Amino acid sequence: MDFLFDHLKQWPLPLLIFLVGFIWGVTNPLLSMTSKPDDAKTDKKQLQTNFVQKILNWLPFLIVFGINQVGSLFNIILLGIGDLATIAPFTNTIGFMITAFVEAVFFSHVVKRKMTLEYVCGLLCIAVGTWIAMT
Repeated sequence: MDFLFDHLKQWPLPLLIFLVGFIWGVTNPLLSMTSKPDDAKTDKKQLQTNFVQKILNWLPFLIVFGINQVGSLFNIILLGIGDLATIAPFTNTIGFMITAFVEAVFFSHVVKRKMTLEYVCGLLCIAVGTWIAMT
């Protein structure tokens, strides 16, 4: 772990902040798309026979969840490198903006949200507001 910490210390801090925000921003909509409730009530014998099938059905969610947790690990390492008051707002803002962009561009048929001029202006206002508040 010390090797990873020392190696990441050499990277530019804004790049690491963007990386964490990007990982979270892309995986958050994918997590909601891949998580499906299991409504089927099954008895114990049927549950044992369908166990492998249920694991395979959850595999896309588990992969996306694992990538999201890698972003969280990078965030914790990043908090050890830099200032909490700077890193937390910027990573969350970047994550929010990328989540909104990914949902509007790639999942607009599901979330019923389109990328309009007002939408882009709102995202820019959030970014500028965070930047003004932090400087």
